Amino acid sequence: MKKAFILVVSALLVMPFSVFAQSEGGERSFFSLGLGFGIEGLYNGEYTPTGTESKTLLYQSLGLHPQFRAENFDMALDLVARFRFDGGDNEDEFELRDEDWRTHGAWEILNLYLPKIRFARYGTKGDPIAVRLADIDGISYGNGFIVSSYTNTLFQPENRILGAVIDIDGSIVDIPYFGIEAFTANAARCDLAAGRLYVHPLAGFDLSILKGFEIGGTFAMDRNPYYFADRYAMYNSFLATPWSDETALHIYGLDFSVPLLTDPAFGLTLFGDRVSQNSRVGWMAGASGRVANAVIWEGQFRILDDGFIPEYFDASYDLYRPEKYAVYDSGSSGAGVAESCYAYLGALGLSLFEDKLVFKVVSEGPVWSAENRLYSWRGILELKEGLIPYFSCDILYDKKNMANFDDFAAWKQDSLLRARFHYHTGPVVLSLAYILRYMPSDFEKDRQILMGIEGRIRLH
Repeated sequence: MKKAFILVVSALLVMPFSVFAQSEGGERSFFSLGLGFGIEGLYNGEYTPTGTESKTLLYQSLGLHPQFRAENFDMALDLVARFRFDGGDNEDEFELRDEDWRTHGAWEILNLYLPKIRFARYGTKGDPIAVRLADIDGISYGNGFIVSSYTNTLFQPENRILGAVIDIDGSIVDIPYFGIEAFTANAARCDLAAGRLYVHPLAGFDLSILKGFEIGGTFAMDRNPYYFADRYAMYNSFLATPWSDETALHIYGLDFSVPLLTDPAFGLTLFGDRVSQNSRVGWMAGASGRVANAVIWEGQFRILDDGFIPEYFDASYDLYRPEKYAVYDSGSSGAGVAESCYAYLGALGLSLFEDKLVFKVVSEGPVWSAENRLYSWRGILELKEGLIPYFSCDILYDKKNMANFDDFAAWKQDSLLRARFHYHTGPVVLSLAYILRYMPSDFEKDRQILMGIEGRIRLH
């Protein structure tokens, strides 16, 4: 009750600033300064596994957010201090959260201080070259059979990592028929990264089917699948293993897509993939489209070898990195390896009001029962600013390892729920975030629930 009261009071304190913080003219200046404050429930974990149960503590936060702009370049810093007044042995002392500023050795300096950059970007996608340092929130490559809606924000706010994304268009060398896209989830370590080269070999033709034909090749790797397992005490001990070169994984594949119908109201695209994953192969063919400018759909048919994991780098990948690696590294006959099978993916949703309101449901799994092949279900809701004045939100629910439909009753098990709500008015943004994340655990408590509220105000 006390926590809920503090959250409400904080929201009321933020609202009046919208009256006094208005800028003149609204033109972009070289420098602007923002002030942020809020309340966050953070996991208070040890840097290495300790065998103790996880605990969530309530912190207040105060931050400065300077921003710099110059033509195609834009950069903002995130200088935040988190503190609480119920620290110490008697829970009555002021305590600064030193995990935000204290390093654990020389190798961790970049890992700790690089995320003080909120974002830095040069150019935008579609320019000859675009580079961005920021959170990665739902990135997909090709048809998504390797990288599908990957995000690196699942352990925020207590453990933020800064991603890097680069897009290069062939026009940079006067050859507008190819492009390169690449990202790394953690710019300080470059441990998880992917890149894709794509070409439009028939782009010179006027016919849309030929002009839009695309062939691509993707390479992805994770050099340290235990990155978060080594930082959270509640992970299963057998999943917390020191990093070594032998734990690296590599996945690569080829893809194609052909747009048969390109009308905004009625679209139809055919596509396919072949992916290699530690000598195991997965094939996929599918189609996606749009009906009456509102209904969006997708269907895939898959042929999977023993142990092959489709959409390896998906929306909840960072939670399951060590579990997926155990399957990747086990070979085709290890314990728990999924049986080869025919599988499917089906998606259906609505996209309304010029894509300002999007709702989509995704289901995937084996066509018929196969050993260790389970079902997954994902629901997505996105409401962009403008449809409802001053308000936007996005919600993701991702449930894994379902043996049958009855498993929905245990909706917290093997699941991720993330909801973010934003109130925008002038230079003020008020945000409320909720996250429930399941992690394989040695303890009875195998999930974390975190909440936070934050206000940001542009002072100049």
